[in-house]
Amino acid sequence: MALVSDLVEAIAAVEDLPLPTVQMVARHLREAGLLSTGARGRNAPAATVTDAANLLIAVNANGCIVKDAPTTVLEYRGLMLHVSDGPLLYRWKAEGNMQTRVDAEFEAVGFLREINLPFGAALESIVEGFVNSEVPDLFNWLAHDLWEKPFRERAVEQFGDDEEKIAQWVANACKSYIGDVLGLRLEFFRPRQNVMLKIEYNDAGNQKTLMEARFIQNVNRSMEGHYRQSSGDRYEQTTIGYKTLLKIGEVLKS
Repeated sequence: MALVSDLVEAIAAVEDLPLPTVQMVARHLREAGLLSTGARGRNAPAATVTDAANLLIAVNANGCIVKDAPTTVLEYRGLMLHVSDGPLLYRWKAEGNMQTRVDAEFEAVGFLREINLPFGAALESIVEGFVNSEVPDLFNWLAHDLWEKPFRERAVEQFGDDEEKIAQWVANACKSYIGDVLGLRLEFFRPRQNVMLKIEYNDAGNQKTLMEARFIQNVNRSMEGHYRQSSGDRYEQTTIGYKTLLKIGEVLKS
């Protein structure tokens, strides 16, 4: 059973951050009721996908002010899906002389078709997709779809007609491309809060997007003063990727 402290240690390690800093962020979130709390030791509550999402937001969207972590989490969780598109979400179906856009069959990212989807719920769905292996399975399928043919040609040159060795070599080669050549990116922007989610791959130096979604400030919440405003000219962006989310999924499954 994974604890919140396990998530804290994993995030510090995979993002190469000082552990005491991430622990301090977690303390502020816990005091604000944004992390699971309860008994200690063997009776401590298990960490949840909500805990993971809140920690990821606080660590990556908060900038330099640790004590503001709870406010940051509430602000970013309330961002709303503004646009989502890409062949992973939709495909074109021929109907006579017309082309109609219909849903694609990828459950791992299907939640991004929802109207008025808040970022907090979206991030939890992404984390859950790594816990239940839906997202890694999708990336494995994508890697094979993109590169199995050229990898197989290279494997045949090396192993001849040994199908077992060919299949293993191709599988390992495709897996090695996941996370770098084929990746998922979450980009947190501040001080004007918004988030970009992308699934993309590098094709001979050209970056190609398979899916993207942007989450922006909810107009109604903005008018009601739920977002902090900044008059400064400093803009920041923090990016995390597939490897961070894969690690979080592994911790939550443990």
